[in-house]
Amino acid sequence: MPPFELTSIGDYLHQVIRDKRIKVQELSQYGFSKTKVYRMYDDDASFRVNDLLTLMPHLGLMPGDLDAVVPQFNDATYRVKYNLQFVAETFIPTAVAQAKMRYDETGHLGFLEQWLELRMIIGSRLDGRWYASEEAKSLGQQAQRLLQSMDTWHDSEFRILKLAWMAVDSVAGVHMMVNMTHANDVDNILQRTYANRVVEGVEYAIFKAMFEGNQELLDALLQVAFEEQKRDDKALKYASWRWRFLMYENYRTYFTNPEEAVGHFVDFFADYDELVGEFEITDKYKTLFNAMWREHLAKK
Repeated sequence: MPPFELTSIGDYLHQVIRDKRIKVQELSQYGFSKTKVYRMYDDDASFRVNDLLTLMPHLGLMPGDLDAVVPQFNDATYRVKYNLQFVAETFIPTAVAQAKMRYDETGHLGFLEQWLELRMIIGSRLDGRWYASEEAKSLGQQAQRLLQSMDTWHDSEFRILKLAWMAVDSVAGVHMMVNMTHANDVDNILQRTYANRVVEGVEYAIFKAMFEGNQELLDALLQVAFEEQKRDDKALKYASWRWRFLMYENYRTYFTNPEEAVGHFVDFFADYDELVGEFEITDKYKTLFNAMWREHLAKK
């Protein structure tokens, strides 16, 4: 642990390079000009994950070294930028306002993406029915237009992919999003943990279809998820992804037997809490399934 206060990854890299007496000019052979290195010190948005992974071995750093220092960053907004799902409820309104202000000031798309993701988190935490709301549809359309306008997606763009999928309202739209996701899923190997972009991306759109009573859309979303399982040989190698497909199997029965489906959801996450202890993750699903149950009772 460094004995000093840090504000960003760039600040940390600066300290490492200085402490190890590495000359900035030495990094040019790895594709890092003097200008690029100094820009990294001042602005984390100026480098990508693949830049970081290229540079780290030459600085003697492992991913665990970054894991150790990120929680030490003294800028709360920086922590929010990379861990939005764990933002404290009291800080979210401030984070939303700051992200919007920074985007208006700089035009940097990273701040727009941060604003979109935070709005999505706020809505889904407060109300399980949010996935079928007009706000969700509007934010989804903004996210989809943003992704369509970009030639290349990086890891930051995939953070709003679930939101962009929520703009889909037809079977043709489902296949358009699958093709767009595949065309841009070039950095999958650079993730810290395995994720299938399509399988993960359709999740919120599935919730939307269930609340809207759109069985055709639900069936199409689940179909592409299971097709992805067949084409991706890693999809069932990890327990968390096998569990994901078990959930999707339950979603298939929602329209034919909602009482049984919701019962399976409740049991599934009770087991998940017991085995894993990830209460922050399961709380949002409990909010969702409680709303589904209330909706079902209201229709009886």
